[in-house]
Amino acid sequence: MMKDEYFKLMHDPDFYYHLKNAEHRYRKARKLLKKKWRWNEAEREEFEHLLGITFPLNTTDLVVALQLLEDGEDEKEVIELLGITEKAGRVLLSLLKDKIEGLSGVEFFAYETFKASEECFTNRFRELLSLEIYDIHKLPEYREMVKNLEAHERERLKIFLEGRLNPYMLRALFAKSFRMIIVDGSNIVHAADGSINMLLLEEVFDELASMPRFFFPPRIVFDANIEYIVTREPDVSILKKWLLSPWVKLHSPADEIIVEMAKRFNASILSRDKFRDYDVEGLEILKPFSRGFSNM
Repeated sequence: MMKDEYFKLMHDPDFYYHLKNAEHRYRKARKLLKKKWRWNEAEREEFEHLLGITFPLNTTDLVVALQLLEDGEDEKEVIELLGITEKAGRVLLSLLKDKIEGLSGVEFFAYETFKASEECFTNRFRELLSLEIYDIHKLPEYREMVKNLEAHERERLKIFLEGRLNPYMLRALFAKSFRMIIVDGSNIVHAADGSINMLLLEEVFDELASMPRFFFPPRIVFDANIEYIVTREPDVSILKKWLLSPWVKLHSPADEIIVEMAKRFNASILSRDKFRDYDVEGLEILKPFSRGFSNM
């Protein structure tokens, strides 16, 4: 069964990249294992790094336990003695056996370490799936992580997140060129009938996600009285979530700081307001809900 899975993986480009690296790590780990009785701390740490395993034993006890494993002592007992998981034990055994479940030692090592790296890779970014649009301020740290991935890993992550993450946030993770945008929050959440609808702010981000140009990061400014004029649910709950973000400001008059920020950061503005009382010459003011926005 495992052999069949291994050969299926051979068609996976990610596994191909991993395999080459795994073969190199396997050979180095085997060489280190042969000289274990002379290990210094640096060599022990290198061995752990090559296997992706941390052993909670001092070096002397570790070497003794590894020797017991090589001598054919009960594998389960020695793995417990080593203080490692069963999965880690399987990786370790791949260095000691010519064949495991139909695979050679190096094939088994590649298979097991790939599965572990896949799980680790997914877990690193799993928190993204719990983020909502109100958490947009958390994206820069993830953008740094994405930036440091190999090209094939970035593509794998994109496939993993598509359909699961807010479209605007997904685009923000991978965008290479963009421009900051200052969002006139109070203006946008006022519906055509005069009522307030906080969901209109989320719709704006859906629209931003589909535009040819990309605007990021957003800064959202509400008039300081927004907390008093939003009185109905679910708008109150939505507003509270937005106000927890450091990228959201309260200011009166809001127009004043919106124009000032746009000039300071060379940013675009998103609003239906024309800011007649302010000098907006040279500023790009985009109108929402107009099939991709229009420059006013």
